[in-house]
Amino acid sequence: MNSGDAEKKPIALMHLSPREMSSQLMALPVKERLKAIFEREDAAAVVRAISPQDLFFTVKELGKEDSIPLLALASVEQINHVFGLEWWRKDEVQPAKALEWLDLLAGATSGKVLEWLYQADFELLVSLFKKWIRVVTPPEDIDPVEARDYLPVNTLDDQYYWDAVYPQYEESLKALLSLIFEVSQGFYGQLMHHILWASEAEMDEAAYRFNRGRLEDEAIPDFYDSLEIYRAISPNEILPSKSSLIKPREESSPVPSFALFLLPPADLLGCAIREIRNHQTRDIIQVELASLANKLILADQLSLDHPETLRQAVDKAAAYVNLGLDLMTDGTPSTAIETLKVVFLEQLFRLGYTEVARIRNRLQRIVRSGWLSKWPHG
Repeated sequence: MNSGDAEKKPIALMHLSPREMSSQLMALPVKERLKAIFEREDAAAVVRAISPQDLFFTVKELGKEDSIPLLALASVEQINHVFGLEWWRKDEVQPAKALEWLDLLAGATSGKVLEWLYQADFELLVSLFKKWIRVVTPPEDIDPVEARDYLPVNTLDDQYYWDAVYPQYEESLKALLSLIFEVSQGFYGQLMHHILWASEAEMDEAAYRFNRGRLEDEAIPDFYDSLEIYRAISPNEILPSKSSLIKPREESSPVPSFALFLLPPADLLGCAIREIRNHQTRDIIQVELASLANKLILADQLSLDHPETLRQAVDKAAAYVNLGLDLMTDGTPSTAIETLKVVFLEQLFRLGYTEVARIRNRLQRIVRSGWLSKWPHG
């Protein structure tokens, strides 16, 4: 894209509906993406039309602090997706990281934090607060005034007393609990009761299960399922069954586009996708691409702390899918287009990976015991 095209694209986006604009935003550099969003009067509608995965990618490109104005406009479902990826390492929630994110979000808008608190999984809240604060109640056989001498100093109701596990966030925790208390003392009491008495292991397990379910809805599997992409496959195992097995996505469900816009435009895969005109077919391919990238991040245990990780995953996914597509079609563009309509991208990835592994194993055998092993070293 030349500089003239780059200048025209954001202007053209301004005339699209929020849904139409959201599907094109990932083609822009992240700073231009943010500018294009906030120049619109309906910026919140545009943000909420972005797929959760595209929003997460944008957040990673911007960094925590710079992404807060964007998250302030996002839906709780989108925020949950970002938090679900940022806060968890395998099956363990990271309490300090969660508190840091909520502290930043509260600094921008306490209303958004309150909205999140009342829609968050209760088990997650209990799990986090159990790791953030230590809660006690005064003994019944001691005068409350005397008990204050050895109870923690923080309390809102003279029933539950607490101190912070992370002293640097004590004021933030006071603000969070005060927010809950002011809006609903009943909910506050229920939360504090569970922080004090609920099994931490049970709360952790339930919170993980709910988060895992949401991520799977966005085509992000767990670690063990992601390893399936490296299972060998032969060409005769690949059947044109995609169209009969994939259910159409809901019309209101945004499709992740980050992987599509990171594809090399000149290779067989990129050229073939651009020639597919059916919107539903393109949407399915976009979801498959995003899913492949997600599986690679998990299977290769790549860190999500850097936005470059997503680019690396898409590059690797595209390379192996492109090789598998070339093997299936002999590099014929028209055949490649038809193949993408009926064959799963994951099968093409596995075919490409299987071919590379076959060649690598053959070379290793030659080095170990073939003619190359007899060649003098040094």
